[in-house]
Amino acid sequence: MLKKQEYLTALSNSLKAKRVRDSVNILKECQEFLDSKIEYGYSEEEATAMLWPPDDVAASVKSDESQRRRRSDSKTIRAVSKSGLIIADLFIIPLCIAMFALILLYGVITMGGFFTGVFLIAGLATDDQGTAFMQIPSMPYICAVFLGIAVVSLSVTSCIGVEYCRLQATQILRKLARLHKYVLTTAGYELPPLPFTPWISSAKRRFMRTIAFVSFILFAFAIIICLVSMVFISRSLTPWNVWNWFS
Repeated sequence: MLKKQEYLTALSNSLKAKRVRDSVNILKECQEFLDSKIEYGYSEEEATAMLWPPDDVAASVKSDESQRRRRSDSKTIRAVSKSGLIIADLFIIPLCIAMFALILLYGVITMGGFFTGVFLIAGLATDDQGTAFMQIPSMPYICAVFLGIAVVSLSVTSCIGVEYCRLQATQILRKLARLHKYVLTTAGYELPPLPFTPWISSAKRRFMRTIAFVSFILFAFAIIICLVSMVFISRSLTPWNVWNWFS
């Protein structure tokens, strides 16, 4: 039973001995696979046992490369594969562009919410005469502070969502690049296969989960206190009518 570094070293030596193309990416994929299993509680020996022995992996990849190279000699097969990939790209590439555009829009809205909350907390949402800026309704400062805290907290939670969407979109692009590499070249044999969902280290996953949880709880408390203070100060269950927000 090999430890992670021993396995990767042996695999690297086997790949070099057999002159396997793209050995760097193969090692990277194997390392990510082992890291993910170790993060889920497997020992290093148990994780490496899930993969083929290093010599077998190198031999299999080399054999696949040879078979792929022989198949690629057929101009008909190569032309059909490339034509199918081009047709697929006509649909996939616009979807990828739209996906990243939506993530960018999501991020811009999140940052806008964050700065709006900061302005509310700093008392910059209204001037000395109570005139609202940025289309924010006028309200007592104490209500604006708690509303600002709620908006900032929700924006932080949303930032975690933006980051996960970015990681997922990047993983989809990696899988798409792998498909192109397999069809267009003879070096699309990185092992093990890429998962659909992105791999996130345990430390980063705990950090994202903690920040999202704490910020959402803070949002819930702040918005409740904001509403209660609005009702108490306006002495009405509909403070927005008292303060003429919609007139």
